Amino acid sequence: ILSLLGMYIVYVLSYWLSDTKFCSTWLYKGLLRNSFGLYLYSDPINYVLLAISATCFGNFAFTTNVGVVIMFLLRFAVTLTGAYRVSVSIRKIRIKYLV
Repeated sequence: ILSLLGMYIVYVLSYWLSDTKFCSTWLYKGLLRNSFGLYLYSDPINYVLLAISATCFGNFAFTTNVGVVIMFLLRFAVTLTGAYRVSVSIRKIRIKYLV
């Protein structure tokens, strides 16, 4: 039942969002244009970030509440920004995608 409720909520939010002016903003168009790159390049950046965090901060980053929140926010921001930049850079040098 919870899965069906989750699917319904996502559908309603998507439908509501499609009726707003957000779909014509530069942010939405940038995310839409680079969505495959965000999907493809965010995981490798995430693994590098996890390895660096484990080396530099040890257990603090993964076992304390503060460390977990910082890691969550940092991983979201860094992987999104990094994958977006990689995707835009690859498009600028006219490569379809790198696998």
